[in-house]
Amino acid sequence: MPMKAPLSRRLGVLLALAATCLLLASCLVRMIQGRRLTGTCDGACNHYLDCKNERHPDALDACVSDCAQVFSDTESLRAFESLSCANAVEYVEGPRQAAAHPGTRPSDRRPARAGGQGE
Repeated sequence: MPMKAPLSRRLGVLLALAATCLLLASCLVRMIQGRRLTGTCDGACNHYLDCKNERHPDALDACVSDCAQVFSDTESLRAFESLSCANAVEYVEGPRQAAAHPGTRPSDRRPARAGGQGE
């Protein structure tokens, strides 16, 4: 007759399996949900600058300063953070400026004129 493992060992194995399943499930949820939405200007600016592949240290400071003047609540910031990269860049720079001025901040350009005409 085969010997059974002690109850404490079986319980330990079960707990280890359960912990592994929870860890894998949390990774799967993270993969499905994507990035964490912070609802902060830091989070919104990091999203925008990641989309632009902008790594200049002053870019984050300038973006956060501009962000505080544009967004007034956490829900709108979370909505911005959930945008695709193309939509986030277009939101900040406009459809024509985003394509015509890669690598520049919106504050470096004149705003578009009425009627949809850019610079």
